[in-house]
Amino acid sequence: MRRQAFTLIELLVVIAIIAILAAILFPVFAQAKAAAKKTANLSNLKQIALGTILYQGDYDDTMVPYSIPGDGPATGIGSSTVWWHGRSLREGGAFFAVYRREQGLLYPYMRNAQIQDCPVGKSLPTPFTTWQFGDLVPAYGTNNRLWVQPRPASGTVAAVNAVGMSQVEEPSSTLLMVDAVNACTPNALSKSFFIVPPFDVPRGVDNGSGSGTADCFSPRVHGRHSGSAVAAWADGHAKSVRPTFRPAGNARFDQRRAAQIGELSGAALPSAIVAGDPRIPEYNRFFSLSKGAGW
Repeated sequence: MRRQAFTLIELLVVIAIIAILAAILFPVFAQAKAAAKKTANLSNLKQIALGTILYQGDYDDTMVPYSIPGDGPATGIGSSTVWWHGRSLREGGAFFAVYRREQGLLYPYMRNAQIQDCPVGKSLPTPFTTWQFGDLVPAYGTNNRLWVQPRPASGTVAAVNAVGMSQVEEPSSTLLMVDAVNACTPNALSKSFFIVPPFDVPRGVDNGSGSGTADCFSPRVHGRHSGSAVAAWADGHAKSVRPTFRPAGNARFDQRRAAQIGELSGAALPSAIVAGDPRIPEYNRFFSLSKGAGW
């Protein structure tokens, strides 16, 4: 009996069906992969938040410093800085410093350096291009009202005291850290290590409405998980948040919005914030230790 082969039309129909199925399934696979990375990031920030609580238990309920001077000389070969996420040691040679993420202030409480970065954000460029292994620094921005660097008063440099957790009025609504980028130049993003509130109360400065590098620090919340970011909070929990954007119509604001880069605010933000605005405590709510004062 003669064996009949597939016709060209039948083959084209099969190929068309496969193409349609691929077009349906590939976006689903991509979404599943993105969701998995977001879940991993949520777990990472949860572990970091719990690590800070364990640290506080060992240091009289004092918040982890952003960084402290390491052992050794203050400058030159052998000088170092110990950050919450690692240690930068000046060893000489081709690099200014060598970065060791297993030697950070929180590492003893987590014992896992790999959870110190976002699975998506780790691919962002690092500003520490002169550091060996500088690409391993995390892409999380810390709340600069909570993470401060203790240092002695010297000349014109004022002493900055470490924060005791009793100063934090509402730990569950006080930001610890969040997915962030350095957005002063939206077309050239890099990892960011701190984030500031929308309005600087002591200096009377709007941190997010300007176009220069001096007033672009607040818009750093990076919605790199399909438009949302993940944040850790002072009470130890972590959750997804959406960046808050300034009103549309300004070219710089629109550029940030298109890149999913915004702020974190308890209320809708105006185009510009001025001193005396009664809503400043609400704008700064997630950053401030004293919620009523906004600072």
